[in-house]
Amino acid sequence: MSSMLKCPNPSCPYVFDPSQVPTGVVLSCPRCGMQFTLGAPAAPPPQAPASESAPTATLPGATRTATQQAATGASAVQKPERPVEARSSAPVTGGSKAQVILLAVIASALIAGTALTIYFKFTGTKSGGGGGGIVRADDVDVMFEELLGWSEDPDTRVKVGSMYHFARRREHPEAYMIFGTRKPEDNRPPRPTQMAQDLRVPFPKLFDLSTVREEQGGDARWLGIAPEANHSFRFRAQSTDGLVWVGEGYAVAHKGIAYYWMSWCGENDFDSLKAEFAEFRGKFAFMGNRKWETKTSNVIAFKGDQVPYTISDSEGVWKEISAADLNDEKTADKQPLDKVLRAKVLPNRDRKAIPAEAELRVYVLDGAGEPQDRAKELAVALETARLKEAELVGTFTDITEPPQGDPVPDVPGLHKSTPVVRVLGTVRESKSANRVLVASGAKVGDKIVVVVCFCKAGERVLFETKFVQIASSLR
Repeated sequence: MSSMLKCPNPSCPYVFDPSQVPTGVVLSCPRCGMQFTLGAPAAPPPQAPASESAPTATLPGATRTATQQAATGASAVQKPERPVEARSSAPVTGGSKAQVILLAVIASALIAGTALTIYFKFTGTKSGGGGGGIVRADDVDVMFEELLGWSEDPDTRVKVGSMYHFARRREHPEAYMIFGTRKPEDNRPPRPTQMAQDLRVPFPKLFDLSTVREEQGGDARWLGIAPEANHSFRFRAQSTDGLVWVGEGYAVAHKGIAYYWMSWCGENDFDSLKAEFAEFRGKFAFMGNRKWETKTSNVIAFKGDQVPYTISDSEGVWKEISAADLNDEKTADKQPLDKVLRAKVLPNRDRKAIPAEAELRVYVLDGAGEPQDRAKELAVALETARLKEAELVGTFTDITEPPQGDPVPDVPGLHKSTPVVRVLGTVRESKSANRVLVASGAKVGDKIVVVVCFCKAGERVLFETKFVQIASSLR
């Protein structure tokens, strides 16, 4: 039995029987394509005409060429008796195949690199100096540099809700950061009351809400803006597993978008990490590409039916009830009612939520007296009568601190100098019956026109500034 000969290519396992091939013939391995000469080189053949092909030696039983074998794929099993095609020349050599593969790899890498460059330029991250990558959030006009040692935290991002777009986490010691935004609706700036609520949205999702304690503290500015009251705080809270956490929260508004930041870590690690939190916040900046103009407020004026008075709504939140409903209200009211307006506000702009409601009533009174005194007297009398029907008794206290709620648009030329009185009605037996009353009065001809606004005391922050605006516009 002849000894078998392995292909000289170290990485090729193919073997064949050398006794079946004349010495000196150039062989081409059908497995890898490598060419080699068996034994001493054969004498050069006589010159053949150009039309004739070079002589080849083929082992007995050969049924496929190397090219045909490659077409069948890698499923072919190599056996010692597989034929080897011996030839003096080959159209494709192993070296040329390697060159083709190398060129294909290089081309693919160049194409992939170009695609990644374009992607990161517009949507992703790119190198950022000596720190981490740069994250560009073009839709909210902000960018930030990743802080080394922090990684993406998809679990926390999902837990806190869709309003928070980015979440990061670090290990040893454990700490977290979330960043979110809220875009404007109808080109109106975000409401401060809503911003305060949004900033605290993560609390019940991360901690036992009954353990959350806030205190003033933290940096004076974020994104170059000083947060308003109630938009910057330090907090301490306990998670459901009993761990105690300390952190900070910030909210600022810029060109109609509200921006939120919250970071926290274990109570014992806060002092060592607060500088790192500040460093991370310092890596956030506006891109400066946003074009935005505040929507011009459309003032709606309501005219009196009995006497020529006017009240003006600078936000467009008040709506008159229908004529039929007004007739019903006049029949039920024991006072000379002239007009009824109602306002609805979604506490967090959640269209599925039940809106908070407030009411405004205008009365035309006979008699003399100071309009402001008559206004307060009527407001308290109306509320006392309401409570009496419910068999409740209330106490009334003048409100002297600044009105609660969002600032109202300051429309040039809008009348806003009529004095107003603000009263808090408190019922000891039922907190849900407490109300905030805002009233104003003005002399119109021989009559006194009185505006009375009211809402639940728990919704004061949603309506009080709106009450003051429209009541002070009475003229």
